[in-house]
Amino acid sequence: MKKEVVQRNIVLFLLFIAILFQAVDYFYYENVFDYKLFNSQGANPNVVFAKPNDVTIPTEAEVLKGKNNLEIFKYYVKSQKYVMHAGGSINKTYYTNSFEAIDKNYQDGNRIFEIDLNFSSDGDLVLIHSWDAFGYQSILKKEYPGEVTPMSTRAFKNTKISGQFTSMTIKDLINYMKKNPYCYFILNLKQGSKVEVTKKGLQTLVKAANYDKKILNRFVIWGYNTKVIETAKSIFNFELITFSYRDPKDLPKDLDSYQKIVNYCKKNKITSLIMANGSYDEEMVKLAKKNEIFTFIFTVDNEKTANNYFHSGVDMVLSNKLVNEKTFP
Repeated sequence: MKKEVVQRNIVLFLLFIAILFQAVDYFYYENVFDYKLFNSQGANPNVVFAKPNDVTIPTEAEVLKGKNNLEIFKYYVKSQKYVMHAGGSINKTYYTNSFEAIDKNYQDGNRIFEIDLNFSSDGDLVLIHSWDAFGYQSILKKEYPGEVTPMSTRAFKNTKISGQFTSMTIKDLINYMKKNPYCYFILNLKQGSKVEVTKKGLQTLVKAANYDKKILNRFVIWGYNTKVIETAKSIFNFELITFSYRDPKDLPKDLDSYQKIVNYCKKNKITSLIMANGSYDEEMVKLAKKNEIFTFIFTVDNEKTANNYFHSGVDMVLSNKLVNEKTFP
């Protein structure tokens, strides 16, 4: 009899312990869920959970992991609408090509920029729209010398854009790119339609980047014409080139049709066509898209106009005012 009582008590005790553990586990899961996630071995600090039913938002690094440079560029073109023209706006100021404009727009999630490049009097590449009256009076807030007059690199670096923003050389931009791995820049080298200007400009660029392909392949070379593209390719095997589109009737015979233009782009690994508002051609846009060639339009600051271009198949528009929604946390 005594033996049966002992056995029954043992069973009851084990049952009590089991119920107690289940209750503790339930309480722990329901009330210390966040703690459990963040302190368990192997937790990913880049993934944030608030409640058991929340959806995890991946980081930019996680989304792009394993993608090569060209794949990353294509991802941004497909996931964003706007290219930040001249670095984008800063405090409602445009055309600055300044550090503050680029950095603010980058931190806000914009990834593709267009920048203006000119030579200083010393032969360095600097980020400024022009050395004419507009450049001096509107951008540099200085008296115009009366004729196109490049500044020295030192004078330019010591001048605040619009009286308040930091001016940049191509070396400054390269250093910025090293610290911020997800930005791409379409290079608008002024007078770059001239072969000798493109040759000098791209040689200067490649030297400034120390031939680092991880940097150079994040520049989109503006191919103003076929001779310029040939020159660019002879200097460095750039992965990203955009061809400046004009009506086929204004092009050489070997490019005097939509299909010939597409064939040229595919043969020369041209990733995109770039066209001004006045050169927009819906038929060309549709054929380019069919052949996986991107199309860019410049410059559009009206959202309705931009949406009309998007509806027709244009991939991105260059804009002073319009910006992309931030995708990543």
